[in-house]
Amino acid sequence: FDEVHVVSLDDEKGKKYDLGNPRIIIHSLPGKQRVTDIPKHILAFRKIIKQNKIDVVRVLAPVRSGFIASMALSRTGIPFVMSIHGNRQLINKESHTSRGPILETALGICERRAVKKAALVPVISKHIWNYAKELGCDENKLFLHRNFVDTKIFKKQNSSLSQPRSSARLIFISRLIKVKFVDILLKSFKIAQSKSKSNLELWIVGDGPEKENLEKLAKELELGTSVKFLGGV
Repeated sequence: FDEVHVVSLDDEKGKKYDLGNPRIIIHSLPGKQRVTDIPKHILAFRKIIKQNKIDVVRVLAPVRSGFIASMALSRTGIPFVMSIHGNRQLINKESHTSRGPILETALGICERRAVKKAALVPVISKHIWNYAKELGCDENKLFLHRNFVDTKIFKKQNSSLSQPRSSARLIFISRLIKVKFVDILLKSFKIAQSKSKSNLELWIVGDGPEKENLEKLAKELELGTSVKFLGGV
């Protein structure tokens, strides 16, 4: 690609990451993540697509981004690829999130429209594959690609991890948003520290709207210098 355009509600407006080729350009949408702002998002997204002559769109998750893409790209002939990495209903259950029957019904309609209109739907597990099928996704559009580690680049050290170690460093790489449950990671790390005979470190790589809250939680848990927030890379 010659250019990559990223549409976000969270990143700074007009921010550009110059990586040579391709260029990565961040666009912000008006309003916030409220249901009432979705019409604004659709119109703004459609304008971005038209002004920048976008050839193909990739979105993450059916709700919001997938639905907005399905509406904004309607009758344009521009295809969109929609990745699904999680089961919204399962996440809501585990996080005890309830939006009420009316909103849940509306979100379900948005999900089903998105999977119907997407040109390709990559999923990361057979569980998510089945979830997409339950939403009415055509199985011919589904593509299974598991998250993996390239063992040609990352090789196991000669020393066995089962051997006693004086120290161990854990690294977490992700966008810092609520759905990633990084708060649970910090609380779990606190428990691991209390039970481990090794000196444990946790490096958190990434940025996002939850960073400040997570840094505050790390202080409340008295994790000190054992946790490092390294920011985006």
